[in-house]
Amino acid sequence: MTGPGTNTPANDAGAETESRQGDMPTTEDLIAGVIKTLQGGKDTDTALLKVLADNILTTKPAKTAVQNAASAIEALAAERVEGSDDDQADHD
Repeated sequence: MTGPGTNTPANDAGAETESRQGDMPTTEDLIAGVIKTLQGGKDTDTALLKVLADNILTTKPAKTAVQNAASAIEALAAERVEGSDDDQADHD
């Protein structure tokens, strides 16, 4: 007997597809995994990563996400320049 609800090859394939889709990570999971992996790196710039995570690495970035990230990166760079001026020795 064939038809809806029977174990025809078509129905088995559909069930297998549903099972695989249920096991697949969501976009949010993938993004969170990438961020977590990057955070674990010893050479990761965590402040820069936070800017990217807040603005770019999201499923629904704002229309101004790139501008917002660029502004935040410029501010971060300015803070670092100011901080490095204080730490530099006088070489005169």
